[in-house]
Amino acid sequence: PVLNTYLLPLLTYTVYPEAIFSQLSSALSHLIYCPVDLFFVLDTSESVALRVKPFGDLVAQVKSFTNRFIDKLTDRYYRCDRNLVWNAGALHYSDDVVLIKGLDRMPAGQADLKRRVSDVNYIGKGTHTDCAIKRGIEELLIRGSHQKENKYLIVVTDGHPLEGYKEPCGGLEDAANEAKHLGIKVFSVAISPDHLEPRLSVIATDNSYRRNFTATSLIEFPVDTENTIETIIDMIVSIPLLFPSIAPGPPSLLSTPAHCCGVFGHADHLLCIKVLHNMLDHFAVSLQGPKGSPGPIGLPGDPGLMGERVSGISQWNMTDEKWLTTGRAQQEEAPPPALGLHSRTAECCVGVPTGYSPVVTHPGCLTHIPLGLCFAAECKCGPIDVLFVLDSSESIGLQNFQIAKDFIIKVIDRLSKDERVKFEPGDSRVGVVQYSHDNTQELVAMGDANINNIGALKEAVKNLNWIAGGTYTGEALQFTKEKLLARFASDKRVAIVITDGRSDTLRDLTPLSSLCEINTQVVSLGIGDIFRASPNSEQLGVIACEGTSYRPGLSVQRDNYAELLDDTFLQNVTSYICREKKCPDYSCTINFTGPADITLLVDSSTSVGSQNFELTKKFVKRQVERFLTAHMPSEDSVRVSVVQYSGKNQQRTEAPFLQNYTEIAKMIDDMEFLNDATDVSAALRYVTNLYRQSSRVGANKRVLILSDGNSQGITRNDIEKAVQEAQRADITIYVLAIGSQAHESNLQALVTGKTKEQNVAYEANHLFRMPDYNSLLQGVFYQKVSRKVATEN
Repeated sequence: PVLNTYLLPLLTYTVYPEAIFSQLSSALSHLIYCPVDLFFVLDTSESVALRVKPFGDLVAQVKSFTNRFIDKLTDRYYRCDRNLVWNAGALHYSDDVVLIKGLDRMPAGQADLKRRVSDVNYIGKGTHTDCAIKRGIEELLIRGSHQKENKYLIVVTDGHPLEGYKEPCGGLEDAANEAKHLGIKVFSVAISPDHLEPRLSVIATDNSYRRNFTATSLIEFPVDTENTIETIIDMIVSIPLLFPSIAPGPPSLLSTPAHCCGVFGHADHLLCIKVLHNMLDHFAVSLQGPKGSPGPIGLPGDPGLMGERVSGISQWNMTDEKWLTTGRAQQEEAPPPALGLHSRTAECCVGVPTGYSPVVTHPGCLTHIPLGLCFAAECKCGPIDVLFVLDSSESIGLQNFQIAKDFIIKVIDRLSKDERVKFEPGDSRVGVVQYSHDNTQELVAMGDANINNIGALKEAVKNLNWIAGGTYTGEALQFTKEKLLARFASDKRVAIVITDGRSDTLRDLTPLSSLCEINTQVVSLGIGDIFRASPNSEQLGVIACEGTSYRPGLSVQRDNYAELLDDTFLQNVTSYICREKKCPDYSCTINFTGPADITLLVDSSTSVGSQNFELTKKFVKRQVERFLTAHMPSEDSVRVSVVQYSGKNQQRTEAPFLQNYTEIAKMIDDMEFLNDATDVSAALRYVTNLYRQSSRVGANKRVLILSDGNSQGITRNDIEKAVQEAQRADITIYVLAIGSQAHESNLQALVTGKTKEQNVAYEANHLFRMPDYNSLLQGVFYQKVSRKVATEN
């Protein structure tokens, strides 16, 4: 409905290539859906199955709870053209993890999923909850939707055992922390009676995901199990949880009486308005149009849902390779929360200005741009091939070998989740070579006969067995070059060599620099072995191509293998792999094709006020900087002047036509508020004379006037004459009207030189409006203005 109602009619009125139209249609058609991925992790171990008689009764209750939950997973429609759709799957576990069914679309897959749950027979042995949670995480990441915020695990367990039992997959706390890092919310549901509350609390994302949730009771179909189902579903479908929670900031203009924009504010949607504006710019159509005739009064609508306030993101992390080597991440403060949000990939604040007429009818609420038209501003890492070379020699030790395999899987997961790398045929790929002594290399990689997806690859990595022999690293690297690099011929490749850096170079004479000979970025991770011997830094340097004519890589050393699983280190590794990722350019660049002389005509009258005048100066400096740093045929192509005005004989050339931003910026800072009457027609005549005296032959002449159209004792006829005089001098006029008390007929005369004839398209491209002076500095409005002034004909 969004595409048909809003965008397609717009596109039909434009002359735009059919291929682009088809691409836009395809890209926008899926944006109305809000998928939720839900995965059940069901405990069928001995402590559950054999706790009460008849044996298996609690397992039957868990299956009943799960099926009743599945019955309630139906599509839901929300305002702003959003359809919530469910994807659900399940597994059960004891000392083994058994997949019941992978994620499938509900309600179409309800019957099959319920049947499979009902057919479950309890295993009735040990309890490996950590392994089950990690398998659930894999299912959500591999088969789930790309909405990373809307992934949920429902872990139904009694929490046993508390102690004295080995957890083979890193432990319950490690599994829970991994889910939290990946943004997966985990509900912890008890199998009562005699459940272990401390363990259930560890599983839950936080206290709100634990509460008193229970799946069983001594009473058949008790109220508390039904309440558990209803509460969990309500938490998932509530508006705040459909998008990630953000630290509180000042109230956003998007929180309005109309509530139609209440859910706007997710970081991925920050560029919605801006991208749509720029897209419409290409169509030569503006969001601002003439006010239409009043339509018939419609029937009263139902009360709307309460909107959510949008707040600011306080800070974000950046990672560089120097932090990878030190293991410490650094932070850079983002701008303070303003009327909206700041995006990590572009400076863009999505507070919608109050009174942005005629598109906005309620303060700050877009009525003609539904939420479904939002675009994600994401950087792309890939396609990229990632190669792991894993030392499996005796000096590594079995436990360290298991940690190294876990490290590989975690890096893959983080690349998929954090960097949005798509490991699939035709895109990014992964391969792993493990080695020990002579001719012991084993290769598992995407593209193998039995590995057709990333899930199968990770399973193959888990099944690698410790070789426990000698260390022939050079031979292993040559094997990787011949067997794996020949298959992975991507332009972007990263090889990560995990070893203690103590290759037996007396027996293995193969050079350690084999991977350097091919265009591959090599990272050598040297870790201390089980004998606490330090890694050989010299060998690690050779592996990483240091001191060679090839592209140098990176050599990193750690004292023990446990440090590989440190959260910060994992983050830095994935960031290093994707350090050359490509980000969309939403900087709204300006390209001058010839010489241009631009003047900014600044209102300095009493009605502006001294504080607003200072804000205007900041806005003008941004405009000047944009013009003088734009792409241009030569350094002297663009010149800018600044003139301020007030009454009839109060015009000042604060900055003559110059090309040096530093000089002009100082002159703007030194501008003094005139604080008198307003005569915009006299100001325009002054600028026209300035162009006659100082402008270059053949240069485009453009002036941006800051005015609300109000002038004391000046008629529309006076303004028309001044504008027509400027037009005869080949000056193109743009007007920025600020405030809600604009004189509309005078503004029309300023823009076109006529008040009786209306040119809607021309006015839309030459007249800008902002509700107040503070809004001048918000978001990307200043970029839009400068781009229009610089590029419009």
